[in-house]
Amino acid sequence: MTGLARGQIALGRSCLITTTTRIMAPGPDETLWLFEDYAGFAARLGGQRKGAVVAARERGEDGKLCGLDVDLLERMAASGAFDLLLVEADGSRGRPLKGYRSGEPVVPPCASETIIVVGLGALGLPFDDESVHRADVLAERIGHRRGAPITSDTLLAAVVHPAGYLAGTHGARLLVLNQADTEEQGGQARLIASRLEGMNPGLAHVFIRGRLTGGRLERLW
Repeated sequence: MTGLARGQIALGRSCLITTTTRIMAPGPDETLWLFEDYAGFAARLGGQRKGAVVAARERGEDGKLCGLDVDLLERMAASGAFDLLLVEADGSRGRPLKGYRSGEPVVPPCASETIIVVGLGALGLPFDDESVHRADVLAERIGHRRGAPITSDTLLAAVVHPAGYLAGTHGARLLVLNQADTEEQGGQARLIASRLEGMNPGLAHVFIRGRLTGGRLERLW
């Protein structure tokens, strides 16, 4: 997300980064705004900015920033104060795969695009709590046995399940098959992308990203 913001800043566009969950504190080239309501947001608009602006409600005890509610984000987007509003609406606690609870992810309805990220690093790992955030939820949902290896079928099922990665998204849906670091992972990513294209689950595009692409997004379709 920070990379997307830097790209927009380089093009001369203003960018605000925030979250509906929790995110890391901003870097030295970013401006931090803390506020709880629209009046607090509006009061900040006349101030100086350095790079992208990172907005949150407060800083938690662990240093992470606590997110803003959806209604406030809707008003901020409608204000047109920034060219681009980037919202982190999800987290998997460092795992490459996740099982979603009802109501997740918390994507603002005003979103013009939702970027869905699935970690190819899960391939070949045992389906357990170390590799899957909320493994029990996802195992029950897609019928995967705990401890069994994670395959391309596992990732595909997690994406297309009605309560899976596409649930709760808004706008154009872009899937990023992340962590494509080996030729094997790249081949599996292309297989998944091909199968998704045939299934037509409502995705606008599928990308691959990792060491194989030099860290850049490569469009598969």
